[in-house]
Amino acid sequence: MDGMPVELGGGTGLTVQISQQYRVIENPVPREPWQVKTVAYHYTLGETEGHEILSYQWHPNVPGSVSFPHLHLQYGALLGRTEFERAHLPTGRVTLEDFARLLIADFGVSPARDDWEQALEESRREFESDRSW
Repeated sequence: MDGMPVELGGGTGLTVQISQQYRVIENPVPREPWQVKTVAYHYTLGETEGHEILSYQWHPNVPGSVSFPHLHLQYGALLGRTEFERAHLPTGRVTLEDFARLLIADFGVSPARDDWEQALEESRREFESDRSW
């Protein structure tokens, strides 16, 4: 995954690192001539000290890797079992909106706007109307 973790601030002690790969394809629907298709993602939550907590991943075209959406739980999750450090825990497809909701609702990250729930829901509905799987 490219890029550096970004500190979330607000005293959370957390960082995020987000990577999404996509393709822009021609759509046969005249009112929406182009469509964006996600082909891989990494949504990672970490500690500012550098320990990764969790990472939702889907990278079906990486040779020698699993092709299904999965979750990694790492040292920062404080689970104490080394099996988690290499396990690919199966998940369904995780949207960026789902990840943002997790950060706000469960990890105490302050939302940038008061209507964050409505904004995430609208964005998620739009995504679901266009998704291919």
